[in-house]
Amino acid sequence: MSTKPPFGIWLLATLILQGILSWVSVPLVNETAPWGLFSWQLAGTPERAQAILTSWDQRTQLLAAFGLGLDYLFMLTYAVTFNLACRWSAQKLGWDNWGGWVGSLVWVAALLDAIENACLAIGLLGAAVSPYPEIAAFGAAAKFILLLFALGWILLGGIAALRQKASAIRHGR
Repeated sequence: MSTKPPFGIWLLATLILQGILSWVSVPLVNETAPWGLFSWQLAGTPERAQAILTSWDQRTQLLAAFGLGLDYLFMLTYAVTFNLACRWSAQKLGWDNWGGWVGSLVWVAALLDAIENACLAIGLLGAAVSPYPEIAAFGAAAKFILLLFALGWILLGGIAALRQKASAIRHGR
């Protein structure tokens, strides 16, 4: 029996949680926060973060708080999913050692996400004061960069897998 974590289950959990978080985030979009939660994550200054918080009514702020809490579970699922996919890609690319390294960056992204959420929660519970919006924006930007890098790595692995299959078909294997 395989001891490998089932990738499909982690991917499904990640997609379900992403769907819920996207649904919860819809009411957060307004003129002050045109990208909803992303606008708040990347506000970068206490004034901008406070303006976004002020633009949300109490119900919307509760949705933002729920989203922050659920995001901690999402961090686990996306980190495991991306990590497994990075390791798979490394095998397809023939660079097994790199898979662990790139997969580790996903865990760094999840840690940055957790720090970002803690800083956003501080603003939600009180006032958005320095240095919390700045830390949240740095964490969010760094997280997105790391995840985009990992996604690029995964796509390279997918291309390598497709090329391997095409080669096998051409050679009758």
